[in-house]
Amino acid sequence: MSPRTDLCDTCQHFRNGLQYNAHKEEEAKDLLKNFKEHLVKAKTERNYYNKNTKLAEQQRKLVDEHFITRGKTGYCSVDATAHYSYDWAQNVHVPHSDQQVSKIYYLSPRKVHLFGIQDEAVREQINYVLDEDEIIGKGPNGTLSLVFDGIKRLNKGEKYLKITCDNAGGQNKNNATI
Repeated sequence: MSPRTDLCDTCQHFRNGLQYNAHKEEEAKDLLKNFKEHLVKAKTERNYYNKNTKLAEQQRKLVDEHFITRGKTGYCSVDATAHYSYDWAQNVHVPHSDQQVSKIYYLSPRKVHLFGIQDEAVREQINYVLDEDEIIGKGPNGTLSLVFDGIKRLNKGEKYLKITCDNAGGQNKNNATI
């Protein structure tokens, strides 16, 4: 069995469309053409991500050498590039049990929100666990507050930063991020 990978909404849309419109030759041809174009774009994005990760891994050696020779470094003191990625995970209910006792079946469990930011060069990740009454939202303000905190914690002195995130419009507003 091969490992599973994330399937984006667009890929799922095309796969479903091909499955249910296979008997309509013209629609299936258009769907297949658009699906292939989408896969080319996805591969381009993946290559860009991998290129940034490789660059950050190579330049992390500069950061480590700087630390060894000069000790702790300040922000933006090493001419190197870091690469971070971040995303919201699915919400989790706590306590979690596959078998709920009948008395608590109708009670609502607490919901916690999980957010992670990772330094791709060294695979170091910070996870934020936010209770449902603590979260300020998954929109750009809440997300970017956590991203900024993660950058402050993960930064080892690199001057430049490349960030990768998914295309969820509500949480990753490009204008807000820039």
